[in-house]
Amino acid sequence: SPRQLCRTAQRARLCRAAHHKVKLWGGKPIQIPTIEFVFTRIWYDTHNTASPAEDYMRIGILGTGAMGQVHASALAHIAGVQLVAFGTRAPAPEGVALAQQHNARLLLPAELLAQPDIDAVVVATPTDTHLPLVQAAAQTGKHVFCEKPLARTLAEGTALIEATDRAGVRLAVGQVVRYFA
Repeated sequence: SPRQLCRTAQRARLCRAAHHKVKLWGGKPIQIPTIEFVFTRIWYDTHNTASPAEDYMRIGILGTGAMGQVHASALAHIAGVQLVAFGTRAPAPEGVALAQQHNARLLLPAELLAQPDIDAVVVATPTDTHLPLVQAAAQTGKHVFCEKPLARTLAEGTALIEATDRAGVRLAVGQVVRYFA
């Protein structure tokens, strides 16, 4: 059920600290974790340097559609983050243009995940591809920011969390609207 899936996503260690943007939904405040907060949190948890400004966290985005474009624009404005590559199954002209716009490589998903210079990936692909992509990213030691919905079923969501737990990497879910009135 959607409620079970939401609880599963919350177990994915998505931090709910005060670094979230607060917006109003139906007159009630809600918390929205920003992608900047998520990647900054991953940085501090996995690097020994004092701040991301001392080095770059290198990010790859799987998916060059609308959500891939949204995340690319957001990442372009985060200090300490460098967008390195986009992964897509079939390079369309829009994907080529997006990669050129961000001075990034355009690769197949498996090639992107094999790159040793990528620290974390954003999974911005259709929901039915989340399970194999997140599992593959975890196996290669990459942290994952996965666009919502996390998975199609509770079993798939649990498998994603277990895969990242086994690999010792972070999994965050892009739940931008978590509370409805």
